[in-house]
Amino acid sequence: MMDITAILHMHAELSLTAVFILMFLLDLFLPATQRHWLRPMACILLTIQLLANLWPEEVTLFGGMYHSTPMASVLEKHPYHRYHTGVSASRHLAKT
Repeated sequence: MMDITAILHMHAELSLTAVFILMFLLDLFLPATQRHWLRPMACILLTIQLLANLWPEEVTLFGGMYHSTPMASVLEKHPYHRYHTGVSASRHLAKT
């Protein structure tokens, strides 16, 4: 049986989701006159999130359905890998 509290080990995903939800709620409820500082705040929060998750740990959760390694994180962040591998996401998904 899987323990749902294992989701707490997904630090990068949870921190990014928290930043998105916080920015969404601030944008939704702040008056228009106070929204001028939301862009700098988003940049600062995303920079903190990136620095906090720069060196990820290896995590395997939910019976192996979620597997994160440091090398996978490097490949996700490196733009050369995304644009120069020659395999688009649609072709990759079509093969599976």
